[in-house]
Amino acid sequence: LLREGDALRALRERIAGRALLRDLRLRVLVISPLAGGSYPITGYCARALAELGHDVTVLDLAPFAGSMEAIGCFTPKAGARRVVEGAFGRFLGTGILAAVEAAKPDLVLAMAQAPLDATILDEIGRRGALRAFWFVEDHRLFPYWRDVIGSYDHFFGIQQGAFLTEARRVASGRAAYLPLAADAS
Repeated sequence: LLREGDALRALRERIAGRALLRDLRLRVLVISPLAGGSYPITGYCARALAELGHDVTVLDLAPFAGSMEAIGCFTPKAGARRVVEGAFGRFLGTGILAAVEAAKPDLVLAMAQAPLDATILDEIGRRGALRAFWFVEDHRLFPYWRDVIGSYDHFFGIQQGAFLTEARRVASGRAAYLPLAADAS
């Protein structure tokens, strides 16, 4: 009888917790990449989160894509170009932190290839926002995920198998499979 009481109490607590989650409204900042195949997914995610009742802000970085492409105009030397690209990345990071400060999000959702490095991600975490990354890329073609996965609170990938096993190992278990879906609108 006591065991059943504990089971019923646990069930009651789970049901109450789910009811509270239904009323949970997060402030979410979705950060786009500058360009690429994951760029349109940014809008789909923002719309889906808004339809779930969350307060969503999109940081659309597409206007900076041309600047990134134009960096090669400064010099043909690869080493010098990397220095300029690093400076541009720091500029974008400063802008992203300004957007985080303005939006005061509970959650920052970075899409694949969003220009966030460990320094910026750590600062976002210090400001109290959860950091999530949806890697909607092929891990064999874009291995940069290994460089940033440890700085995210949650990592989601569209591939399973050995990739997900490795991601869970590197992310201390905070990695999960999140496939793409259809957007009916």
